[in-house]
Amino acid sequence: MAGAAPSVKMPRRLHVFGASGSGTTSLASALAARHGHRHLDTDDFFWLPTDPPYREKRPREVRLELLRRALGEAPAWVLSGSLCGWGDPLIAEFDLVIFLTVPTEVRLTRLRAREVERYGEEATAPGGSRHEAHVEFLRWAGRYDAGGLEMRSRALHDAWLSALPCPTLRLEGDRSVAEQLAQIEASVVKPASRWSLREGSVAVVVERLSELPSEALAPLVAESEQAGLRFVRRLAEEWAGGRNRFDRPGEACFAALVDGRMVGVCGLNVDPYTTEPAVGRVRHLYVLSAYRKLGVGRRLVGAVIAAGRGPFGMLRLRTQNPAAARLYERMGFRRCVDVADCTHRMALRCDRG
Repeated sequence: MAGAAPSVKMPRRLHVFGASGSGTTSLASALAARHGHRHLDTDDFFWLPTDPPYREKRPREVRLELLRRALGEAPAWVLSGSLCGWGDPLIAEFDLVIFLTVPTEVRLTRLRAREVERYGEEATAPGGSRHEAHVEFLRWAGRYDAGGLEMRSRALHDAWLSALPCPTLRLEGDRSVAEQLAQIEASVVKPASRWSLREGSVAVVVERLSELPSEALAPLVAESEQAGLRFVRRLAEEWAGGRNRFDRPGEACFAALVDGRMVGVCGLNVDPYTTEPAVGRVRHLYVLSAYRKLGVGRRLVGAVIAAGRGPFGMLRLRTQNPAAARLYERMGFRRCVDVADCTHRMALRCDRG
């Protein structure tokens, strides 16, 4: 596989992530070599060079700036590792994100072998200089599948992945790099001016709005009012009247476009229902009925979450729509209990990858 000429043109900016031991570095290296991309790894930016390695983190802003600069120097790249939370300002750079999931026992076997290769069998054995650190590292890696959102975990990665505005691809199981490359290339198709994934996707472009033309929003207003909903018209009227153009610090409004047509919208305001600092509110999510169950709503909410990371430490919202509630919960929002102005919320700040 590695020696054959690539049969498809790969997106220019890829991110490969997963649990420790899932093989992100090996796959990213092979992708980069096969398609002429530069390979970068988040560990090289997250950690300061020490002996032994992985002892001291770089300050968040320093590592982010170093990584941003490195990505900007390469016309095409594959970034391996995990940057959930600290690297979220770079989400807009990704053309495709690939998530690897591998059985825990396979991952831990790989990690044990890697630790022995890196530090030596004597150092990692009982009584060795690295034994306690070795055992603690494997214990940490083993908690990935059952861990919560406060740590590098499957739950955190699933929530982060579902919130991304770009196309995503999951590769599951213990597969060889050659098999993974074949699956990726079979999933990517390159139309004339953009690319998307074959399986059940549409070519959705999510744009941050600086203007909101009434004629573009009119189909959403009409359809929503036929369903007895007024909030899309309120969005149009408040924008036209200047009362809410999502232009305060941290705020944003996004539209989903398919072939240039607006098919969905979602906004982010400073939450007016709380005096707590750094709380944003997800507003006015609506997707035309013909484009539901195609990932449009997920892309819009993902763009809002990505925009909210940094300005806000918490996002809140209120919905009485069961389908919308399920979408929000799949993307990592938690239900609120006995809060009059909020049904769901999400804590944004995380530095665990």
